[in-house]
Amino acid sequence: APPPLTRLNFPNELVGGGFPIVTDVQGQQHISSIGCLVTDGDSIYALTNRHVTGEVINGGIPRDVFTFVNGKRQKIGYSHYRQLGKKPFTDIHKIWSGSRSYSTLDAGLIHIEDINYWTAQVYGIGEIGDIVDLHTGNISLDLIGVPVNAFGCASGEMVGEIQALFYRYKSVGGFDYVSDL
Repeated sequence: APPPLTRLNFPNELVGGGFPIVTDVQGQQHISSIGCLVTDGDSIYALTNRHVTGEVINGGIPRDVFTFVNGKRQKIGYSHYRQLGKKPFTDIHKIWSGSRSYSTLDAGLIHIEDINYWTAQVYGIGEIGDIVDLHTGNISLDLIGVPVNAFGCASGEMVGEIQALFYRYKSVGGFDYVSDL
């Protein structure tokens, strides 16, 4: 089991990517890591997993989202209604076949209450590089073997390489479920 989140060693001033987030759901904690900061041009959000932020439908009540600063639980924001779960593969990759496949995106946003306590750097990694615009017109098998790294709040630094472009992790009832890269 991962170590208790309250014992993880995170800086005590700024919050950013790689930090733990916690939501309370039906008497249990859902735990994830913040990925990075994103913006819609108006507000700045923390990107994380939708299964932790929860689904906000038609003006429903968003979940409060917490992290740990100096070992103490602190509210950082709330789940935002903009999020992505499963989408038909061909809705995302329009010119590729896969009409009976779903792409699992699991992307949720946290509306940050006070951006003054945040950094764009990812804990354990530093600054994120430029955006890479991958789409059906330029993606190729040259990505196989490209090194990648990440930092998870419980797992720490993760280092690996891209081994597949689309991984089919489940087939049920004639439908395939895939994750990208």
